[in-house]
Amino acid sequence: MRAVCFVERIEFELSGNVFKNAITLGDVDNDGHSELIIGNSDGDISIFKGDKCWQKLSGLGMVSAICVGDVMNCGSNALIVICGDGWCHIYLSLQPKTEEPEESSVSGKLQRIHIQRIPPNTKMILLGDIDNDGKQELVMGLTDRVVRSYRWQRSVSGGKLVCLNKWECARQIGSLTLNHGPQGAPCLLVSQPGGTYMRIRTEAKETDENDKSIQVDHRLFALSKLDLTGDGRDEIVACSWDGQTYIVDQSKHSVRFQLEESVAGFCAGMYSISTTSSPVPCLIYTTFSNKVYIYHNVKLASLASKSLMFKVVEGKDAVNEVCAEDVVSDRKKLKNLIEWCLYNKHTL
Repeated sequence: MRAVCFVERIEFELSGNVFKNAITLGDVDNDGHSELIIGNSDGDISIFKGDKCWQKLSGLGMVSAICVGDVMNCGSNALIVICGDGWCHIYLSLQPKTEEPEESSVSGKLQRIHIQRIPPNTKMILLGDIDNDGKQELVMGLTDRVVRSYRWQRSVSGGKLVCLNKWECARQIGSLTLNHGPQGAPCLLVSQPGGTYMRIRTEAKETDENDKSIQVDHRLFALSKLDLTGDGRDEIVACSWDGQTYIVDQSKHSVRFQLEESVAGFCAGMYSISTTSSPVPCLIYTTFSNKVYIYHNVKLASLASKSLMFKVVEGKDAVNEVCAEDVVSDRKKLKNLIEWCLYNKHTL
């Protein structure tokens, strides 16, 4: 497996311990740009825009998980904060969407609009339409091997999260993810120890287990998906505690990147380096030395290794003419033809 090196990065100081699900990317203030949100065990939430801390929230208790999305199904994103002692906090930006960031004050951009008691020991959350009804549901994974789903229900007093489903898993929950089938049907995947996962379809009320694994020599603790090659397909980005990061595409080609420190939290996604630029793919790490590293513009031409000989010969006009005349129908045969001409390797 070949190694890659990313050099463009932004660095922040951040005190307190960060749980692995208390870091996320999202447009929390509905301005069209992605922000970085990190919560710690001291009850602080730090929201970063570009290379600056945009807002800080305090006094929440031990933050175990956070996410950003339209949890109230009202057309505006909100910040959902889950604390280990069993409280759910929802924050919303109440400033007009037309207001320019330079004209708004630093304090008061996000305001808490709801607080609700939930089962304690929630360690991860996911927001998505899990039952294909056009509305967002909030899914929570607990340390007691239970998965619950909630939906926001409006009322005269404002509204609250109402529990819809409860599923009990046979083993500990590693992560939650929402996938869609060929017809667009949603499917909730719950990873479990041993390289297996439980699949939940809320419409059919069915569950099953499958084996999916990737062989690596480091202990992984966080998974994300991100298109790093620009081909429209997501790659899997997996991070280990010692900073080793694996990037794997759908053809099982892989590369690795090594951070020089041990990692406490990790996520990958699109982040706006400035309010005037479009979001770019980023790898984000929090470390045990109270640092936050944002590696931006992490783009790769391809994850597959290429022969230098093949890359040079491929650019020749004569080779392109052969391909244009359909003499060689696919890339593998073209490679075999070049090797046959240069090295007399009869593999055609």
